[in-house]
Amino acid sequence: MAQPQLAAAGLRNVFADVDERTFEVTREELIGRNPDVLVLLHTDGSPAAVAQAITSMPGAQDLSAVRNNQVHVQLFNFTEPPTPLSLDGLQKIRERFGQ
Repeated sequence: MAQPQLAAAGLRNVFADVDERTFEVTREELIGRNPDVLVLLHTDGSPAAVAQAITSMPGAQDLSAVRNNQVHVQLFNFTEPPTPLSLDGLQKIRERFGQ
C-alpha cells in the first residue's frame, strides 16, 4: 500500500522502480536518490526516536527531506496491510506535507 498511498497523496516514490515488495535501503542509496520528503514507518518505539535514527545518521544532512524538516513518522499499520487505517494514514501524510 505504500506506493498507492504516496501516489494518492500526490507524492512520487523515489523507490518506485524497485520490483521487490520489501527490500533493504542503504544509506548511500537513500542519499543518492535524495527524496524531498521521508515517510518512515515503524511498529514500536517513539516516533521521535525513529526520526532521529535517520536524521542523525552520517550524511543525513545531505538529504533534502532532512534539511527541510520534511520527515513524517507513522505506525506501519497506517500503511500496511490495506485496511481502513490506510485511509487514515493517507490523511496524515496529506496533512503533514500539504498535499
